[in-house]
Amino acid sequence: MVIAVGCLSSLSVPSIRSQWVEKNEKGFRSEVQSIARLLQKSASSLSIDSGRQIHGRVFRLGLFDDSFLSSQLLHMYACCGEMRDAEFIFGSEPQPNLFFWNVMVRGYCDGGRHGDVVQLCEEMLVVGQTPNNFTYPFVLKACAALGCVGFGRGIHGLVLKSGFASDVFVSSSLLDMYGKFGRLGDARKLFDRMPVRNIVTWNSMVAGYGQDGDWNEALCLIMRMEDDGEVPSVTTWNSLIAGSVRNGNGVMAFEFLRLMQRTSMRPSLATINTLGPVIMSSSMVVHGKEIHAFVIRMGMGSDHTICSVLVAMYAENKHMEYASRIFEKSHVRGPELWDKMIAGYVDTGQRLDAFGIFRRMLQEGKKPNKISITLLLPYCSHRAGREIHAYAYRFGLEMDVSINNALIATYSKRGDFDMSNRVFAQMHEKDVVSWNTMVSSSVRGRDFDQALKLFHCMHSEQIWPDEYTSSSVLHICGQFAALQQGAAIHGSIVRRGFCEDHIVGNALIDMYAKCGCLDDARRLFDEMPVKDHVTWNTLISCYGVSSQPESAILLFEQMLNDGWKPNRVTFVAVLSACSRAGFVERSLFYFNTMTSVYGIRPDREHYGCMVDALGRAGWLDQAFQLVKSMPMEPDDCIWGALLGACRIHRNLELAEVAAKHLVELCPENSGYHVLLSNTYAEAGRWHDAAQIRSSMKENQVKKFPGCSWIELGETVHTFFTSDKSHKQSEEIYTALEQLTGQLKAVSCMPIMIPEIQEVAFLT
Repeated sequence: MVIAVGCLSSLSVPSIRSQWVEKNEKGFRSEVQSIARLLQKSASSLSIDSGRQIHGRVFRLGLFDDSFLSSQLLHMYACCGEMRDAEFIFGSEPQPNLFFWNVMVRGYCDGGRHGDVVQLCEEMLVVGQTPNNFTYPFVLKACAALGCVGFGRGIHGLVLKSGFASDVFVSSSLLDMYGKFGRLGDARKLFDRMPVRNIVTWNSMVAGYGQDGDWNEALCLIMRMEDDGEVPSVTTWNSLIAGSVRNGNGVMAFEFLRLMQRTSMRPSLATINTLGPVIMSSSMVVHGKEIHAFVIRMGMGSDHTICSVLVAMYAENKHMEYASRIFEKSHVRGPELWDKMIAGYVDTGQRLDAFGIFRRMLQEGKKPNKISITLLLPYCSHRAGREIHAYAYRFGLEMDVSINNALIATYSKRGDFDMSNRVFAQMHEKDVVSWNTMVSSSVRGRDFDQALKLFHCMHSEQIWPDEYTSSSVLHICGQFAALQQGAAIHGSIVRRGFCEDHIVGNALIDMYAKCGCLDDARRLFDEMPVKDHVTWNTLISCYGVSSQPESAILLFEQMLNDGWKPNRVTFVAVLSACSRAGFVERSLFYFNTMTSVYGIRPDREHYGCMVDALGRAGWLDQAFQLVKSMPMEPDDCIWGALLGACRIHRNLELAEVAAKHLVELCPENSGYHVLLSNTYAEAGRWHDAAQIRSSMKENQVKKFPGCSWIELGETVHTFFTSDKSHKQSEEIYTALEQLTGQLKAVSCMPIMIPEIQEVAFLT
């Protein structure tokens, strides 16, 4: 005991504290190094789950402020492709060093987010962080992918200033960039001035000539390599094949593959992957099958990237039985392989098999990605759409913009507009596709007011409409006859340079014509540089429903004289115009010509136009005979056209026949009941008219109120029968009473039809 006290007394208190601190610091550093090694292992094995667990351990130990561990976490997330988590780590670092910047640049580049690479490089320069030889290759690769010639040349200048021009990897990246820009002269100057070249440098130059189609110079370079002491490798031939693929010359790519094999050079996995884009086309399927046979002979069939390429080839060419065999034999099924199978089944119309693959993926514990979900959503029933929505939420994909856009479209197609509105409202990020989808959803739901409001909200959110948005909203303006808003959108289209787009041009023609400005519509039609069938059909149809049906027929004849072949929609438009103009014989001529000359079999719409034309002219017996001779069952539109003609010409017997069919086809449609009731009333058969009204009440068939609207400024005001919901309804009804009094004062007396709530003023 005395000895122990003596030993203790020989040590001072400060020395004990320093030893304790040193011991704890060693333990701390050991813990940090251990965690760092685990994170590096997770990054190399792409094990995101274990990486997240280690991240949790870092947080629990209170080490989240350690800059070194933050850099390793950043590296792990970037390697696993989880760039959103990497962005969080990067943003949490108060003063990120060059390693942080380089990891982010590489992560964005590996993920194909080349725009983010360029933006991050600009931010580096703004904050005074100088890129190094690890940064430049990825930035140059991004410039090449985006075609940013100016920015790429600026980076070249920075490379020269910072002294990295002699770095062989940076120089090779510069060569590759100039080659992809098609600036082979600049690339060759750089190549010839390089003091040291490696295999990557030679390969970049070979690939550049291959992409440019200068096959002789590419082969000359390969031969020159040997004189320069560099032996052409499989990567050299892969570079030449890759250049041919980028050039779009698949035949030449396979010629180089054969030449490569003649030199006793065995193709690698990279060679097969390089040929992937070429063998997708139907003309190259034979070569694709040769590649498949070669893969089997060389024992490469188990590689998951090769399997993905082969599955994609067979799926693209609708050979799903071959794709399925490869899929079943594959031991490692990555996300791309599952996506290719789903896409193949969807494209070939085998939707049930596509959903089967999706369910099997879930059963095997695989996490679906946004590609598989967005592929399936357009073909989902309402119930299946909700199921996939739940999967997206479960796997943390509910914030993905493309998935939300697909969900909005799916719900609106199934008529669940409340759910599509809810998904849209919960989106934190919205792109122009999101707004377009919502506008289309509102149009599909006939909620034109909401569609116009969304269009105006886009501008307030600083998201500028594209040609698809403009076309949808122009359609709405045509439906509402909202000329002022349509003209304003036309001005926006001119400013944004969409005038040359034929889809927008067609929408403008349709809008002006429906607003009654047929001269403006015709001027736009004549000025359109490129016309399609929709262009001709739109103007013919608009002339047909206007007060100028003769112009529709003249335009149709001009279409034929200009060498255009009419389609089924064209004949619907021209037959409708003939009906309105009273040209019965001409409509019969076109109806017969449609089949005899153009080989178009009439459908219900064509028969409906003919019944309307014959009925308007009073040829009711011929119209009825045409209905009975139809090769398909007449629908409510055809019987409705016949009933309308019977009312005009007061043929009660035939009206009752048509009405009987209409009640069987559409018992809940109030319009046909009212039409028959009015026919009875005009013939003086008040009892029968009253019976129709009574049966409507008994069967709870409600007549939808009439609707009208007026455009004032940027607002469309909608009114229904006996509507008092408008904030100025009191002033409106006062003005209406004054107008009614003025009409009576000049002897315009209303004619009231008993039991029918319709009033007409006669002078």
